[in-house]
Amino acid sequence: MKEEVFGPILAVISVPSVDRMIEYVQRNFSSKAEHPLVMYIFSKDKSEQRRIMRCVPSGSCSINDTMKQAANYNLPFGGVG
Repeated sequence: MKEEVFGPILAVISVPSVDRMIEYVQRNFSSKAEHPLVMYIFSKDKSEQRRIMRCVPSGSCSINDTMKQAANYNLPFGGVG
């Protein structure tokens, strides 16, 4: 969890609530350079989706999917900003 993963491995961290997830990411990824390159949100609640995207910066975000941004070769590669 300290370096980028380029392989068929997906790190999954279980947390009890959305509030705790936001708190965890904000605490552990404090600088702009350390924000996640991609974030996957699985939720049908639109307000929850917007809240997570507002509170957790990432290079890209996929909602209820895992491959759309990876399959689009026109998207830039890189972190936030």
